[in-house]
Amino acid sequence: MRTKVVPLQAAALLAVAFVLTACSGGEPAGPRAGTPAWYWQAAQETFDAADYVKAQEHLGEITGDENEWRKRAAVWRIVVLSGLSRSYLELSDAYSKGAEASPAKSAAFQNPIQQYQRDARQYAIELAESLPKYQKFWAADATIPFDFSFPAGSPNESPQLSRIEDGEVPTEVQQSETERQEVNRGVLLQAALLAGSGDDINTARGKFGGGPVEVPKDAFLNGLGRTMWIVSELFDRAHLNQPDIEKILVTQAHKAIETTIESADEDVKKDAEALKKDIEEKQKLDEEVRKRLRG
Repeated sequence: MRTKVVPLQAAALLAVAFVLTACSGGEPAGPRAGTPAWYWQAAQETFDAADYVKAQEHLGEITGDENEWRKRAAVWRIVVLSGLSRSYLELSDAYSKGAEASPAKSAAFQNPIQQYQRDARQYAIELAESLPKYQKFWAADATIPFDFSFPAGSPNESPQLSRIEDGEVPTEVQQSETERQEVNRGVLLQAALLAGSGDDINTARGKFGGGPVEVPKDAFLNGLGRTMWIVSELFDRAHLNQPDIEKILVTQAHKAIETTIESADEDVKKDAEALKKDIEEKQKLDEEVRKRLRG
């Protein structure tokens, strides 16, 4: 009997060895978990899957310490954070319009309004707090690296959004799908804006067609200024009414275009002047409102 047991034991050992070899596939191990390389790979995977909340978390882990991905991760995270904040602001506005359009159903709109405003605020503050540190990364650079694939999605609003604005209460499934589409849209629009293409999605998509993109610094700064201006709306009197935070974001918008407004590039200069005009007109209007409130 012993002569039969030994071959069976050997066969079992060989089977285990085969399974282990098959599982490893003979491939080299990937980046070690928790390293900048691992977070960079994780950011790519979650971004491509349109899991932007997780993507910005991974990118935030990279920007804390000196490493080869830090500068690229900072630019990428600005795109994602601003896209998230912009999306949730627009969603909260849509539900606010819906509540006004249908007073009898307004209670059904309140939870989404509050949740989307909280989400928008969280990402806007993350962006505002990170920006001063990130700007130091490219202070001496002439171009800004965009080292990620162009986001998926459509630049058009979700069809459901206009129905919500008209007072139609969405189902849970419709709300979830509308949110997904609008978040994808927000990140898409921010990628184009910060890459110096404004709202021209086709031009932006063409830039990303050949791999990593080097965006002229002035074009990026103009996009950054416009971004902070858009996000600052969340904190104005019509929304959260937090003027101190609004002022910080508007100041960051101003700071972004300090040099570009004197640019020799007429297109860059024109964009910067347009943003400066928008800011000054809003500040003038706010001052008039404050005067009326003071009596």
